[in-house]
Amino acid sequence: MTAPVTISNRHAHLRPAHRPLERLASRVFSGERSKGHADIILAGSSVLLTLNRRFRKKNKTTDVLAFAFGGHGRPDSSGFWGEVYVNLDLLRREAKQTGLTLRDALAWRIVHGLLHLLGYDHRLAKEAAVMRERERKYLAAAGFRLPWEREPPRAEQRNKR
Repeated sequence: MTAPVTISNRHAHLRPAHRPLERLASRVFSGERSKGHADIILAGSSVLLTLNRRFRKKNKTTDVLAFAFGGHGRPDSSGFWGEVYVNLDLLRREAKQTGLTLRDALAWRIVHGLLHLLGYDHRLAKEAAVMRERERKYLAAAGFRLPWEREPPRAEQRNKR
C-alpha cells in the first residue's frame, strides 16, 4: 500500500521537516478509517492567490485550499482523495504575530485540509464544531500545539489558585 500522503515543497525558501507531518497525516487517515492517498503541496502566497482566483473566483490569497478529486468526502476511482495546498508565507507571518511555531501552524492547516478532503466542512456552526474537535484530536495526539487554545498555566500559577 502507498503512503497516505505525499508532501512536496514548492516554496522557494522555507523547508519545514516533512517526517512529523507525514506521520500526522497518516494518523488522520487511519483515525478516519480512510484508505487511499492525497498530495500536500507547500507553496507561497502567489500560488495560492492564483488557485483561489481560478477555482474560487476570490482575488485574495488564503492559508489552505483543498481540492477533492472524487467529490465531497470520497476519493476518485484510483483511491486518490485530492490535493491540499498550504501557504507557507502566510503561516510564517501568522507565526510571528501569534507566537505559534511554523511547525504547529503548518500541522493545523494540513489536518484542516485533509479533513476537507475527507468530507468535513465548517460552513455551519455545528459542522465547524465537529471539524474543530477532529483537528484538536489529531493535533493533540501527535504532540502539536493547538493554535486556538492558550498555553497551559505554569506550575507556579496553578499553585496560586
